[in-house]
Amino acid sequence: MPFDDGWFRGTIVSFHRPWFHVVFDDGDECDKAGHEIAPFILYEDAHFYDPRFWSPSFEAIHPCDIPGWKRNMLEYLDGFSAFTPGAWYGTDDAMGTAGISLEYDEAVSVEEARRREREVYGAAHRAYVGAARAPKTVMDRRNPALRMLWHFAAMGCVLPPTGNDVAIYLSKLAIERDNVGAVQSAKAAWSYMCSINNWSKQEYESIQVGAALEAKRREHRRMTKKSAALSADIMRRIINVYGRPRTARAANEQWELAIATAIGVGFKLLLRYDDLSRCQWGEGYCEVFPTHIRFYLDGRKNNQYGGAFLDIARPEDPGVFGIYHLVLAMLEFASEGYVLPHISSNGKVDNARKMGYKSFVQHLRAALCGIGMTETEASAYSAHCMRAGGATEAAISGLSPADIAHLAGVADLNWLAYYNRNYLGERLRVSRSLGL
Repeated sequence: MPFDDGWFRGTIVSFHRPWFHVVFDDGDECDKAGHEIAPFILYEDAHFYDPRFWSPSFEAIHPCDIPGWKRNMLEYLDGFSAFTPGAWYGTDDAMGTAGISLEYDEAVSVEEARRREREVYGAAHRAYVGAARAPKTVMDRRNPALRMLWHFAAMGCVLPPTGNDVAIYLSKLAIERDNVGAVQSAKAAWSYMCSINNWSKQEYESIQVGAALEAKRREHRRMTKKSAALSADIMRRIINVYGRPRTARAANEQWELAIATAIGVGFKLLLRYDDLSRCQWGEGYCEVFPTHIRFYLDGRKNNQYGGAFLDIARPEDPGVFGIYHLVLAMLEFASEGYVLPHISSNGKVDNARKMGYKSFVQHLRAALCGIGMTETEASAYSAHCMRAGGATEAAISGLSPADIAHLAGVADLNWLAYYNRNYLGERLRVSRSLGL
């Protein structure tokens, strides 16, 4: 590893998450995080193709950060003309989507012109393939796919592998991880690999290949409980407790107002966490009108090519302090940045950074406890509660499924059946309508 006085060779002697203890040849010792030592690990090529060195854990050190491992993977893929997105390795694919043109003169031979066409437009095509799905979807497929490809390389498999090769890997995963999620993620990642490489999926859709997944689904079958949904009453209580500026505090310390505004915007616009994390203040992203406030979302999870105008109407009753007014109050402190800002442990609000998923759920549940819920009651709520709550309130108020789906940014009207919680009062009303 490099230091101010030169390079020194070291050996990892122990690991205590997240630190690796390294002892150097000159006797010095230090603790380093995985991403700090990964670029300097001496990785032998033979280890990449040895099943004894295969590991399912990418947490402490991600193999893509190890130059030798990354080189081996890319060479293995290139040997079978297989493609994986450059974003998986922390790099962009060669050539973007900008306009590309080739000009030739008489000195360029026909074969050279053909070679340039294949090279330049082939690179552009790879960039398009990598951008054909939402970035989050692409990255969700990364680790399961890379583990799978590494296993195939270690087992000496060609690409695309046989159905039996895939079945063996899924069975290995089912035994070692003993859960549905790992096997299901691997199968979904392999389906994505087939799609971007134009490999036929038919062989991998058989019962024989999916046996491990179906077996684990049966073994771990349990009642699926949906998270609770926010109601309009809960939202009002959050606004009453958290939705007012604290006059004795600086603009970057208004964390209560910030979290209440984020939850309110998510509830009013039926947003997923992924969509809420994209909402921003500032010119071009948020506009205030006398009758409404408009957010511009530059892409949604299932509509990554286009944006959407999302409007929050001003309450008709002038005596109501609603989410419209909540947003106006927040705009006094945030002229740009994220609607869901990073909030530090000491209450500092950083609008330049977005809040992570786990932190948002923690803040959401803390807000629910702050309005009188117990920790057990609050634990039933997740980031989906805003979307589910907004959809439920809209359905109870008589809004058509088509209008609700349009607001939520989905094309399938059947999604409402999943998100609409139909509270007890509504369920009893339907039951009583049957008589008896």
